Amino acid sequence: MTMNTTDFVEANQLQQQGRLESAIALYYQAIEFNPDFSFYYYN
Repeated sequence: MTMNTTDFVEANQLQQQGRLESAIALYYQAIEFNPDFSFYYYN
């Protein structure tokens, strides 16, 4: 499993579109990939 900037940008776009379940799934992937990066938890 990998998380890159493109995935994070996509998660933010999904959040803005109200597609929260999809955005949450990508944010969880980001947290699993790098649990020490606090910005992922913020979103």
